[in-house]
Amino acid sequence: MNPNLGALITDTLSDSRWDLTYLGMQIMVEGLALAAFGAMHHTTSEPLLKRLLRYVMSDEARHVAFGVLTLREYYEGLSDAELRERQEFTFESAERLRNRFFMVDVWERMGVDPRKVLKLIAEHPPPAQTMFQQLLFSKIVPNTKKLGLLDASGGWLRRRFEELGVIEFEDWWTPPRSTPTSTLSRRTPRRKRARRRPTPAVPSIGCKDCDQRGHGGLR
Repeated sequence: MNPNLGALITDTLSDSRWDLTYLGMQIMVEGLALAAFGAMHHTTSEPLLKRLLRYVMSDEARHVAFGVLTLREYYEGLSDAELRERQEFTFESAERLRNRFFMVDVWERMGVDPRKVLKLIAEHPPPAQTMFQQLLFSKIVPNTKKLGLLDASGGWLRRRFEELGVIEFEDWWTPPRSTPTSTLSRRTPRRKRARRRPTPAVPSIGCKDCDQRGHGGLR
């Protein structure tokens, strides 16, 4: 596991405050999962995999929504100092999720100077990495706004996200992903037509209960 992600998960699960565990897992880590599946959905050309990924993304989105619903009301009752702690945790988590793309541990193991690689990445951002980070922060930043963390403490977290260059995502909205429309349009009308089809008037033999249910009895 990447050290940045590993440290985030460790800190999240070891904190004694239940809401920070929710914040770390339901908002930050689940946001990462949504971004990962979204990137796969965007890049694959396999129709079956696309459909499966949409179902997985729909499930992951429910996890994130549960975290937002659970935390929003709780955070309304916290003091400014307590909200600031949550803001700092969120920003530190966001930095770790961003830094995991730099793969510093990989370059060090290969004997490459990470500073040179990071300079090169900053000057020429890889398209795949740029797309993934956009997907990631388009999930995280709007949810911090819903939780009231973005502008609490005089907009401390807003300024930090501005420094990261991701504040543009604060009002992004992704439509809920559910069962593909094409699947519903193919199946649902067919079942409805089948229910409207009249039952043939065939005499029944010794099965009055079946006649009452429209089965036609024994034939």
